[in-house]
This record gives sequence, structure tokens and C-alpha cells, in this order.
Amino acid sequence: MGKEWPGMAIALVAIAVQFPPLLSQLRLEESRAAAAAGELQRAADEAGRARTLQPWAASPHVQLALVQEKAGRLRLAVASIHRARARDSADWRIWLVSARIEAEAGLVSAARRSLERARRLNPRSPALGGLGSN
Repeated sequence: MGKEWPGMAIALVAIAVQFPPLLSQLRLEESRAAAAAGELQRAADEAGRARTLQPWAASPHVQLALVQEKAGRLRLAVASIHRARARDSADWRIWLVSARIEAEAGLVSAARRSLERARRLNPRSPALGGLGSN
């Protein structure tokens, strides 16, 4: 048992480190499925559980923002997407979602700034090609 112990300890630590992100991803998948089924409260709850498991990650905040947007809770959606941006300011897709939510919430100047940030982060994206170019 003496020689195997360090290897087993390393394996256990590796499993322990990977467990919260794996559970968080499962919660996000549950949230997406619930949102698709129109079960918005369950979708929000699952996104919240994912956020608890990975408070540093942007994806649970993005998912929560999308659920809140779908539920028409735009002020909450804006706050959630801003928290996602704070956790990953380099992901152009988060800025694009932010622009859409801000526009829906009537925050036109903020939406323009978010869209411009998305363009700067990914200037060659076909998804951003014709958006807001007027």
C-alpha cells in the first residue's frame, strides 16, 4: 500500500477538482432543457445551482440571464449578464447577448457599447457583420 498511496491521493484530488465543474455543466444542461420546456422557474433554479457550484464561471450567469430574459424579467437579466461579463470579459458572445438584453430593456446606449465590444473582440464574425451598422 505504501507505493500506491501517492498515486491514489493524486487521483482523488484530480477527481475532487473536476467534480464541481462537471456537476455545474449537468445543472446547466438541466436548466436549458427546463427553459426549452417552458419551465422557467426550474430553469432559473438549475442555473442558480450551477452558479453555486462554479461561482467564478460566466456560463451559469449567462444561462440565468437567458432564462430571466425569456421570463420577461429584463432588469434581472441585465444584472445577470453584467455579472457574466465581469467573469469573462473576453468572450464576444457574452457581449452580444448583453447587447440584445440591454436593447430589449431599453438601454440603447449600453446595448450599442456592448455590441461594439463584441465587434472589437471578434471583428471577423459573420454573426456581427451587419448588426447595428447604421
